[in-house]
Amino acid sequence: MAVSDLQNIVDYIAQDSKIYADAMAERIVASCETVASFPHRGRAVPEVGDLKIREIIVNPYRIIYRVRRNLVQVLAVIHGSRNFGRMKPKPWR
Repeated sequence: MAVSDLQNIVDYIAQDSKIYADAMAERIVASCETVASFPHRGRAVPEVGDLKIREIIVNPYRIIYRVRRNLVQVLAVIHGSRNFGRMKPKPWR
């Protein structure tokens, strides 16, 4: 899901600026890579109520991920204005 989320974001931004779309993709990917090294740097997602489901903000996007022992799984990349709690299906399930 997260890969298609990122592709949709890039496609949408590229309609106006391919340069800005590429820059945003690089920011998001770089942030995901740092989460792999420091998985607890993000905060718990308030809408979920599970400390294993965390997020970091790459303005204006939320990178939602799950921490499992030595593994970090990126679940979704969503715009900050979206109501994550009402998403269907729930990316953390």
